Amino acid sequence: MFIKNLLSIQPSQLYINREKLDRVNEYLDSVNIGDIDPLPIKK
Repeated sequence: MFIKNLLSIQPSQLYINREKLDRVNEYLDSVNIGDIDPLPIKK
């Protein structure tokens, strides 16, 4: 398992909505990262 900065992930869509990204960041700041299931990421 590894942790990757959300801003360094290349999106599969044309853009990432800033408001949605901000909400994800707020959520991740409020939870224990160890309690979250990993997301699959293509390398």
